[in-house]
Amino acid sequence: MQEAWQKLIQKAKQSDEFDSTDRVILEREFTWENNILHLVLENSLQVSVVREKKGFWIKLLQGFLQNATSFDIQASIAPKEQLENKIIYTNQDKWLFLAQKHQILEDFRKRFGLILE
Repeated sequence: MQEAWQKLIQKAKQSDEFDSTDRVILEREFTWENNILHLVLENSLQVSVVREKKGFWIKLLQGFLQNATSFDIQASIAPKEQLENKIIYTNQDKWLFLAQKHQILEDFRKRFGLILE
């Protein structure tokens, strides 16, 4: 499976069918157990991308493996302790990071009635 996954990463780097979020997800380490490829990701956006694209990725992986073995790709969010050095992708992630460092930002947001999107 490791070899097929590396081929998928190479295809992602060379093809326009994959966007930057796909490439970041595919670069993550995975575990393989009981015909389930499990990815531990950084945020819910990445998990939703995996849900969206896993059918396409499975089809490509089966082609690389040259067999029709059925398997699944599952994703979960890493526990907070593992995310201490995480990369910030979305505006919400940026806000949460800054609000944790500077509590006054959350006070300002509440005081001025600002809504996060």
